[in-house]
Amino acid sequence: MYSDSSVLHFQTLAKSITGIDISSKMLEKAEEKGIYTHLIHNNLIDYAKQHLKNEAKFDLIIAADVFVYIGELEDIFATVKKILKENGIFIFSTEYLHTCEENFIVNSGGKIAHSTHYIEKLINQFHFTQLLSKQTILRKDGNKDVEGRVTILQNLKDK
Repeated sequence: MYSDSSVLHFQTLAKSITGIDISSKMLEKAEEKGIYTHLIHNNLIDYAKQHLKNEAKFDLIIAADVFVYIGELEDIFATVKKILKENGIFIFSTEYLHTCEENFIVNSGGKIAHSTHYIEKLINQFHFTQLLSKQTILRKDGNKDVEGRVTILQNLKDK
């Protein structure tokens, strides 16, 4: 799970960068950029089960502009918790949901927006420590700003 622009910032710091995506077209675009050490055609959950045996392997996981395609995030958070090393960082973005009545909705543009309450519930459920949560403009959709939130979590040792 990744966004090429977000990965570029970490390229000089990393020994290895792995991109995982279910879209062959996205992987082809990623390969053209030459950023990644490994590109995997799979989803994170299946890849973690099949190849990582749910072992902690990653120092940093970035899911920028990924959760707009995924409603329920419990399985993602559970998997990230297992494969992220102790003290590892999980950075993700979510489109902003202006109501807390639902955990998530599919908006008029066909993208999924998640409530802050839902994300906070997942952070507590999976024992992450929140380092930052900031409301921001994630991208433009035509001429319209898309509001969202960037969240940075740390995987501290469970007590």
